[in-house]
Amino acid sequence: MRTRVTDMLGIDIPILAFSHCRDVVAAVTKAGGLGVLGAAGHSDKQLEIDLDWIEEQVGDLPYGVDLIVPAKYTGSDQGGMTVAEKLTEQTGVIGEKIEIGGFKRVEGPFVGHYIHAGNKIATLVSLSSAVDGAAEAAKNVAMQAAAMNPIALNEEGVDASIIEKEIEIAKDQLRQEGKPEAMLDNIAKGKIKRFFKDNTLINQDFIKDSKQSV
Repeated sequence: MRTRVTDMLGIDIPILAFSHCRDVVAAVTKAGGLGVLGAAGHSDKQLEIDLDWIEEQVGDLPYGVDLIVPAKYTGSDQGGMTVAEKLTEQTGVIGEKIEIGGFKRVEGPFVGHYIHAGNKIATLVSLSSAVDGAAEAAKNVAMQAAAMNPIALNEEGVDASIIEKEIEIAKDQLRQEGKPEAMLDNIAKGKIKRFFKDNTLINQDFIKDSKQSV
């Protein structure tokens, strides 16, 4: 099917597919459409790896890369807007004050993300290797984090003050149940293990298959 779009982009069929998964991008392009890699969350290294892989798969066929870098956000020193100016602009648009509470930079061989329906929750996940299937794995873990809100990656990441508080809560509950004081420490340890399972990412039941952990 030839259209103005196919002629303009040099493709065979008027199908464009935007995906964070390089496999999808390559498959659509090889099928005659235009696959577009969503790379806004990619690190420089990750982008290089994915582009090299896609080019090996599609050869000279055209494909796209979406970096989402609009010129007006390049900064006031380059004729664009500062972050503060953009926040002020959006406050006027939606009628609610917007503030940035803080930010952290996430880096790694592969960085994936997930945006929950409604655009109110978004998560980033850094993987230790950009292997085949990394995009899907990162998305699944990011989805898990958005849905289950873990407080840490694993037991070692839980602040000592939180553990102490949970132990005291567990002991108070046990006392109310009439458990002997001599048994409280051992029973509380078991409850803390359950707390870690429910609240640390790698120990949580996987939301897509509760028979296995993340």
